[in-house]
Amino acid sequence: MFEYSYNDILSQLTLLPTHLKFWLAWLGIVTFLIPLAFFRDRTARIILLFQLGNTVLGSILGLTFGLVRLLGLAHVVFWTSLVIYTVRHLPTLPRNTLLGIWVRVFLVTILASLF
Repeated sequence: MFEYSYNDILSQLTLLPTHLKFWLAWLGIVTFLIPLAFFRDRTARIILLFQLGNTVLGSILGLTFGLVRLLGLAHVVFWTSLVIYTVRHLPTLPRNTLLGIWVRVFLVTILASLF
């Protein structure tokens, strides 16, 4: 069904430069692991939902085309919408709470990744 297997993708990921591997690890921490700590918060659940959509579409694209720039389509589709949502809700999240700090770090991280 797909052109590439997960093993093919993992092999391609091992060839990435070290700084990109660190960036991918950081993205995983900020977009998947940390939101689990705030799962009771609606914003964290929405971020996880959008990231799940991003992962599913990214996986389909990756398994079909390999690690190519087209994978950015998943980020543009899901993260652009997520940036809009997050910016709108940012004023409701106090800056001096762990949740507020994480959401701001999350926002800067995905904006950096989009550009």
